[in-house]
Amino acid sequence: PILEITKDGTVSISPAASLTQLFDAMPDVGGTRKSLVLDCAIWGIFPDASLAPIHAGLSVELLDNMCWISQTFRGVPTEVSSITSPAQCRSNCRMSFACSHFQWQDGKCYRYRVDPEGDEAVAFAKVTGCRAQSACLQVSLSMWYQSGVYCPIGPDILRGGVVYRKDGTTPEETVLLSTHRPAADGTEVDCSDGDWILRRADPTRDYMVPEHGHFELGGTKLACLPAASSNVQFAVASCPGPNLTATTSGLQAMVVDDPSTSELADHWLHPCDCIPPAWGIEPPVSPEAFEAVPPKSSNSFIPPPFEIVSGQFVCPARSTLLNGVHFETDTEAMERDDCEARCKDEPGCNFFWHGTQQGANACRLFDSCDYLVRELGLEGRLSALPREASCQVADPETCWATTLRRQSLSSAISMPFHYWSLHQQCDEALLLGGSGVNQCARPTYRAPTSHPWSHKKPLPDTFRHGTELIVSCWEERYAGLRGAQSAGQETLHCVNGEWFNSADEPGLGSFVCGACVQIASPGYTDAERRNEQELYFFNRMQLSLFTEVSAQDSERVHCLEPGVGEEEIVLQQHADCGATLLAEADGITSSDSRHLRLLKGSDSSCLEGIMEGDSPIVVHRNCSSSNVAQQIPMDDVPGLLWRLHSQAHEQAGHRLAPGLIDCAGRGAVGRVDFGHLFKVSQAAIAAFVGRFQLPVSHDGIAGGTW
Repeated sequence: PILEITKDGTVSISPAASLTQLFDAMPDVGGTRKSLVLDCAIWGIFPDASLAPIHAGLSVELLDNMCWISQTFRGVPTEVSSITSPAQCRSNCRMSFACSHFQWQDGKCYRYRVDPEGDEAVAFAKVTGCRAQSACLQVSLSMWYQSGVYCPIGPDILRGGVVYRKDGTTPEETVLLSTHRPAADGTEVDCSDGDWILRRADPTRDYMVPEHGHFELGGTKLACLPAASSNVQFAVASCPGPNLTATTSGLQAMVVDDPSTSELADHWLHPCDCIPPAWGIEPPVSPEAFEAVPPKSSNSFIPPPFEIVSGQFVCPARSTLLNGVHFETDTEAMERDDCEARCKDEPGCNFFWHGTQQGANACRLFDSCDYLVRELGLEGRLSALPREASCQVADPETCWATTLRRQSLSSAISMPFHYWSLHQQCDEALLLGGSGVNQCARPTYRAPTSHPWSHKKPLPDTFRHGTELIVSCWEERYAGLRGAQSAGQETLHCVNGEWFNSADEPGLGSFVCGACVQIASPGYTDAERRNEQELYFFNRMQLSLFTEVSAQDSERVHCLEPGVGEEEIVLQQHADCGATLLAEADGITSSDSRHLRLLKGSDSSCLEGIMEGDSPIVVHRNCSSSNVAQQIPMDDVPGLLWRLHSQAHEQAGHRLAPGLIDCAGRGAVGRVDFGHLFKVSQAAIAAFVGRFQLPVSHDGIAGGTW
């Protein structure tokens, strides 16, 4: 029904929703609204038959609430099955909130999404809310600043229409569109009554009160168009950026992908990703990381020297370059810049350390750095010298806090970051109490080819009608849900300024990203309360402990492991050390102490400090959380290793003391006295601190007195 007449003669116009089928069956009429005009007569009959009936005419115009405009664009079609006519095809698009375009072609019905990489298509765009008071108009003219989308300011009572405005970048580019009425506007050349007229907005001459429908327009006339001109059509509105969920730390929980590109996550950036050229300083990019990228480099550049760790850590002595140790002298300075320059001058130098050694400025150059070595008596900074193009990570600190530390503590997989193992070892030293570490750098550089990143860009402010976006969840921390059901992703459709999901719900509808939970054994909650969750995982990390006391050309190391005796702990020489112990913080009263639980043999055996005569040594005994002798301070570990070496050498008939080294190359150095290395009569002897190389000839049996 369209009309209803009540018993008292009231006429009510209430068209049924099924009336849209009539509009859909009508021929296309360009960008105008389809209408249905009913010419009716209403008759009244009097109870007195002698009185002639009376009647009055009634004309009713029914307008479609949707308009359909033909557009040419690049897009990707999707066939809609079970559609047998153009009217059904249009009706199917009408009834779906998520449908932006349709086309009936070769007996088939298609929907389209706008895709710059798609084929050229001609289809009908759906304009929802197609009313003069709310719908915008698309004006197409040869003058670029006159063309564009004009949106309603308000109804114009004087001219009997609506006044529209197109905002320009400058005031001169702002243009008004209205119906021309000579009675209100005066005579204009080439403009007839009822035509469209374009005027430049002129704040000094225009007087507008939109809420009252009063408009006095005095700006310069720019053009006139016939009322039925095809250059003026209803316009489809762009969509603002979708409303997405952010995490408590400000990171985006929802991953947004543009299906028109082959790459994934076009509008989402992980803090561990490299900074894309188009991303700018938007989160999660930190200001420091943004400033570190050289202009015009597209974030592919050779980084400056990069500090790995400051404190008492250096690279292995076997990685030292020949003539790679330098000290400050009376004639030669040894500042950090000098050390860096020496490394840059050596083609094989990839790491350098600068600092003080026994109070003197020193510099060491290394060709590689497989692992970090703590050396007592040192204080300085170990830096890498990159020699290949890298890309800068968006936010190294947040990257480490959200992802890499958990990866480091829970997986043996190496991550694709430059100097990954060194960053990992430095952090492990911090978790062991931080002895010998002043500061650890976080993974900052990656190979430009290590992951897809350069295509990414922030979400635009607006999206074209017909655009689709695919939304999923950050898998590290979230899972997609639609109601109570798991959902991997959701598709958003931009339709005339509004977003709808695949279920025709506004926005994302019922799709959410639910936060994951951590399931752990007893003890994790206590660690979380103390904000020490990393120690929960670190307690389960299998570690190795070894020294580099060996011959100059040896690649072997001394590994800490149980000896043949019942409680004996020794340093045994191997090519490589496997995992031998756990460093547990459970039940420890001091934050820099750990239970060192052995992995070989029984897993209930821990290191325990005892006295043997006047010397403290370690043995392994059954673990006990209440035994304070098993709480090994991490600061004592270097001394523990020294005493094990000394004990082994004395058992072999040698006697060592810190600062002494025998002629067979055995020994270790604590505090160096140069009198131990040089004698006036032996000026030809060469040595360097850290590992000693003594090219001497000696006729006789080597002893400990020389």
